[in-house]
Amino acid sequence: MLTPDWFRKANVYQIYSRVHKYTGNALSTLVDIRADLPRIKSLNVDTIWLMPIHPIGKVNRKGEFGSPYAARDYLGIDQNLIKGNDDESGKRQLKGLIDAAHEMGMKVIIGFVGNHCAPDNVLLDPDNPREKGGYHPEWFFMDENGKPKPADPEWSDTADLKYGAGVHEMDSPGYSDDDDRKALWNFMTSVLKYWVEEFDVDGFRCDFAHWVPLDFWRQAIAEVRLVKPSVVFIGEVYERLKEHLEAGFDAIYHFELYNQLKSLYHEIRNGDPYFEIPHIPARIEFENSIYPDGYRLFRYTENHDEMRAAEMYGSAQAAKAPTLLIFTLPGVPSIYAGQESGETIRPPLFRGDRGEADFPQIDFHRDPDLTDWYRKAMKIRKENDALTDGDLEFMESDNKRILAYSRTAGKSKMIVAINFDYTDGGRQWANLQIANNLGIENSPDRKYRLHDVLNDETYVYDGAQLNEGLVVGLEQFKAHVFIVTEEE
Repeated sequence: MLTPDWFRKANVYQIYSRVHKYTGNALSTLVDIRADLPRIKSLNVDTIWLMPIHPIGKVNRKGEFGSPYAARDYLGIDQNLIKGNDDESGKRQLKGLIDAAHEMGMKVIIGFVGNHCAPDNVLLDPDNPREKGGYHPEWFFMDENGKPKPADPEWSDTADLKYGAGVHEMDSPGYSDDDDRKALWNFMTSVLKYWVEEFDVDGFRCDFAHWVPLDFWRQAIAEVRLVKPSVVFIGEVYERLKEHLEAGFDAIYHFELYNQLKSLYHEIRNGDPYFEIPHIPARIEFENSIYPDGYRLFRYTENHDEMRAAEMYGSAQAAKAPTLLIFTLPGVPSIYAGQESGETIRPPLFRGDRGEADFPQIDFHRDPDLTDWYRKAMKIRKENDALTDGDLEFMESDNKRILAYSRTAGKSKMIVAINFDYTDGGRQWANLQIANNLGIENSPDRKYRLHDVLNDETYVYDGAQLNEGLVVGLEQFKAHVFIVTEEE
């Protein structure tokens, strides 16, 4: 299965729909997000990811508005996201948002939470009409009191669905009648097809996908792609990683590298504050060893489940180093709305979460210079095939605070060098052993131009000089992103 070209080159922007333009007295709507598309596109973002947009359950609801990951109706739109009060307005506004994005050359991915839903999901309502899925208590795990069981004790506002191989099904079969399992699978597949057929969505970010059977994903992904071949599936996957890629997912979370990166500021291992940096190549080599050819990882330095990058790494400036890494490694990078301005407050999933009495307001204009840096970094990725489709080769550095690597795709050749200095703060120097895949001839007669597109600086070396080593000097958290060309 070939990943669609648009997704291989994507810069993804995650949006928590109801707080995106929250003002303190009104939740954000789909209309507000549509109005913000020009600003988002100006960042060189070409794909927006809307967290779940469905109506939210009221039973066991957490906080005033509940969690978007506790859906009451898989085929509906949350009234709080709609300007107006009727379902038809919601459909028009969502379609208008997606159509406007498409007209601007952008794609739209929506969240899909297949593993669990709200305990008052319409599928548990005897009066639920057939077109909404009908009445199916047999699709849910029930406790001794006949109440839906949550997928996890901490997710008390959810109910676990019986796919035939779930959390509650490890010790006993989920169904006495396999037709019930097939019926749930078919309904969930129809849900995915509905959002593609009716609204022309371009993909799905699938929550906790590893708690749903692989065979379901094989069926669902194949059927959805019959409707729209370019649809993509991103898996929040923490188990059976290779198998989900083989089942049809276009990308899965890079959580292992993320966990390694976040320790740069918060942990000192073996008494060495730079312990993790030389091990980043080993993590990538591990990825290459276990995943199938052509795999993609969905890369991030923050999202709705994690700390803001500006807080994780000590400052928004410090977060530049790991963020540039995810923009220039193989994979598909994403940022969370507000990351581009150095936002430090993570919007809670619901009022009351993490002690927040209210949803904090995102300030998209707090640091224009930082926003320009994000704009430039994403532009560099979009404009260079080496970064979206190229081979990767790490370059030996004699300073373990500086990580360097090359990316090459045909005539597109690049060198990235990043200073991950989280202690001293002084200028760091490194001699980098030139990568073989750059094809630099060891000759004083061959001249090579290294243009740093991140800082707009140009250097010229001969091949003999480069084969002796490329010397770089970088201030704290700074980087070079060189385009390498041979001089005529």
